[in-house]
Amino acid sequence: VSGGSGEIRKWVDGLPDKRARVRIDEFIRDLQGVREWQFPDTRQLHGPCDGLVELRISCNRVEYRPLGFYAPGYKFILVFGAVEKGRGRKGHSNFDPPTACRTALERKKAVLEGRAGICEY
Repeated sequence: VSGGSGEIRKWVDGLPDKRARVRIDEFIRDLQGVREWQFPDTRQLHGPCDGLVELRISCNRVEYRPLGFYAPGYKFILVFGAVEKGRGRKGHSNFDPPTACRTALERKKAVLEGRAGICEY
């Protein structure tokens, strides 16, 4: 698991809930040992988030959703951290911040085009 230029690390470190920070770190570490990721740990997104995958982490009644994508070479790259705020019309996730999908897709494009670096989580 890699993160785009440390953005996910900054997001996790900035969360006010220490238990959530620990839970997210453990979840990502544990997921690295899993060969095939599947629901309920991850979910392929559609609609405005098409092309992204969310990691599904719950802690203290908050739904944390690091967003990322599968890259060539069996890599998964995290590009944005968000919190799910329920489902909107058509069953698509509503994220906080509302710009989560757009920002994540922009970062994905930058990584794939070589305009943004990545680092190990």
